[in-house]
Amino acid sequence: MELIVVITILGILAAVVFPSLEGFSPRYRLRAAARIVGSQMSWTRSMAGGTGEEYYLRYDLEEGTFWAVLPPGPDDDPESDVDEREALEKRNLPDHVRFAEILFPNGDTETGSGIADVRFDAYGNDGSHIVILENEDETRIAIKFSSLIGTVDYFPGETGFEAF
Repeated sequence: MELIVVITILGILAAVVFPSLEGFSPRYRLRAAARIVGSQMSWTRSMAGGTGEEYYLRYDLEEGTFWAVLPPGPDDDPESDVDEREALEKRNLPDHVRFAEILFPNGDTETGSGIADVRFDAYGNDGSHIVILENEDETRIAIKFSSLIGTVDYFPGETGFEAF
């Protein structure tokens, strides 16, 4: 009986203490989000190169979601718009992490809201971009993807990375 009482008390304490510990980890949520986005970049490039078809990686800056868009199917129009193609399930950034900016090699920048599309071709020529994530403490981390060699680099802080 004593053991049941002790386990119950520990369970109640864990239920109260554990959610409050989540506030201590904004830095870790930001790092985890960067790893998730970086792995999606690598996966999308490898699929484009492996299948010989173009894939897209879409970012919804306002909603904090991102997902891969598949190439047109065999019965689809090969010139179909990205919006008309089949997409994989959307992935969400962790709570309190948002897309601050997306930078492209041509100098374009997406910030705030809207959809940003990144095209990955079969030859590794397209797909380079930088995603900057920010948490509620305004701490930033940049994820730089180089499509030609397929590398993902992470740069914490406001600067510390070269654009392109």
